[in-house]
Amino acid sequence: MRVSSSKPFLAVFAWFLSACLLCLSARAAHAASNSKHPIVHKVQRGQTLGMISHRWNVPLGGLCTANGINRKKPIHPGQELIIPALDDPDGKAAAKLRQRGFLDEKQRPKLLEEIEKAERAERDKAEAAEKAAREKAERAKRAEREKAERAKKAERAKAERAKKAERAKAERAKKAERAKQRSSRKLARKDRSERKSPRSSRAKSSKSKLAKNKPARRRGYVRIKGLMGSWQGYAIDRKGNVTEAAKAGFRKVLRSWRTGAGAEIEPRLIRMVAEVSDHFGGKQILVVSGYRPKRKTQFTPHSRHNFGQAMDFHIEGVANEELRDYARKFNKAGVGYYPNSSFIHLDAREYRTYWIDYSGPGERPRYAHQGFKGRDSKAPEAPAAQPEAPAPTPEPEAAKDAQDSDSKPTTDKVARGDG
Repeated sequence: MRVSSSKPFLAVFAWFLSACLLCLSARAAHAASNSKHPIVHKVQRGQTLGMISHRWNVPLGGLCTANGINRKKPIHPGQELIIPALDDPDGKAAAKLRQRGFLDEKQRPKLLEEIEKAERAERDKAEAAEKAAREKAERAKRAEREKAERAKKAERAKAERAKKAERAKAERAKKAERAKQRSSRKLARKDRSERKSPRSSRAKSSKSKLAKNKPARRRGYVRIKGLMGSWQGYAIDRKGNVTEAAKAGFRKVLRSWRTGAGAEIEPRLIRMVAEVSDHFGGKQILVVSGYRPKRKTQFTPHSRHNFGQAMDFHIEGVANEELRDYARKFNKAGVGYYPNSSFIHLDAREYRTYWIDYSGPGERPRYAHQGFKGRDSKAPEAPAAQPEAPAPTPEPEAAKDAQDSDSKPTTDKVARGDG
């Protein structure tokens, strides 16, 4: 009896073990064959929706949605059902494929090919994104390395400059020390020589006294310099006449700095310039403008610059106000004062006149007339400080020889006469 009673138990256990193995094999088959895309299942006799759901390891709701059926609706053998893929648990993607004819054997290869293309495109897109991310990270790393290299290079260059500056400073200190020592030795030698020979020191002092008491050079010696060259020599000879050398020198220096054209300079103008030079100790006269060929665009239609009768100039170390006050003593001369420029104007004419022009270099004249006319009239006292704003425009004949744009180069080099 005991042996016979153990047979049903063994039979049940064998059936249960076979069912478990069948289930595991079904899951393995499903995982191997249904991991990427849906498949078609033909209903066998005795199968239900629950058994098929369990067979392919898909949710029962997703299976019903994919096939458009109710879980309570019966199925019959031979019926074809679409099994959703593992990544489609709700069955919506499988339902769309079923509506497009996935259950048809002719349409199924095309739809599977589309699925493969879509998956391949998605895969390529992911790979491209991953490659771009890697390249971006690589570029960032490379940029960081380059930045670090530049920082190191800049630091090395800074340290090198600091060392170089330190060496230069030490070299300058050594040089200054050597110069100081040379100067000390020189002074010591001088002191020793003076102590040894007092006669030499007395001779030197007598020579210096003679040099101080030496009479000044003869009057009439002029030094002028402008953009077109320089000249120095005696403008007035012993008889009081203008020398030919002065005429040639003034013609050369007073040439037009725009065109290089020259003209004969009025001798009376040369004589007045020589007197100005004598009065201010023979200092160099810096010419800003002399002869200028007539131009249609010049501010003054009848400028005496066009005839070699006028000159714009200044003197190193002499204020323009001093030049103006001295030049106004001449009879038959025109004097122009330009508070906003670096020179005065002097010309030879048949009467005496004086004007002020508040324009700057290259600007249209802004006259404030303070002039006097008359063949033998005497110049009045120097005017008081001029107002900040320019006075009204004068009569045309009173300031007709004022400067125009050609007489006012805009560079400091020209204004200084360093050309």
